[in-house]
Amino acid sequence: MSATQISSRARTYALYTGTPRQVACDAVAAAPPHAPLIPAPAQHAQLLLESEVFYWVLSRCFSTCRAA
Repeated sequence: MSATQISSRARTYALYTGTPRQVACDAVAAAPPHAPLIPAPAQHAQLLLESEVFYWVLSRCFSTCRAA
């Protein structure tokens, strides 16, 4: 993977996880190319919970934005 690709993926990883830039660069460099940097939930129930929370947050945001 090129340095530009590592840098781009590390920037995204750091943005979404809050990790320091150097830690993100190390994590991306250690991962296989095109591997997901944040693993999917191991349990189906966890995936359903996360999707429900995401839906709730988005629907609250949209209803608040439309009211303004």
